[in-house]
Amino acid sequence: MSEDGMPQPIEFFIASDASTIVEHTKRVLYLEDDDIAHIAEGQLHIHRLRRDESGKAETPAICNIETLEIEIAEIMKGKFNHFMQKEIHEQPQSVVNTMRRRVNFDDRFSHYGLLAKSFEHYSPAAVELPLGHQERV
Repeated sequence: MSEDGMPQPIEFFIASDASTIVEHTKRVLYLEDDDIAHIAEGQLHIHRLRRDESGKAETPAICNIETLEIEIAEIMKGKFNHFMQKEIHEQPQSVVNTMRRRVNFDDRFSHYGLLAKSFEHYSPAAVELPLGHQERV
């Protein structure tokens, strides 16, 4: 209901990334793996597909509504013509942020953990580090 008691229309926005809907709403809920959202007649229902050995749902599909802290200005294109162009120019800083606290170039020491699996996918060089392994660079 609005402040004057009139019913307000109900809207649902579905996105894979909250930054794409921040200009429309600040209230979001995040689905877990194996969750399905079903919207019918203005009602939202969340169903969990994950089952235990007996075939019952492992946990109730309860999702809390959260408030986005991100501002639209933080995700805008800025001086770039396209979001892809912005992402390309931001990539070096993204790599630095990803490696922060994992690589010490002064001591030539690195700790990658699961990060190595991501690098293995994108890197032309083979990367083989066990989970939580520490390696000299």
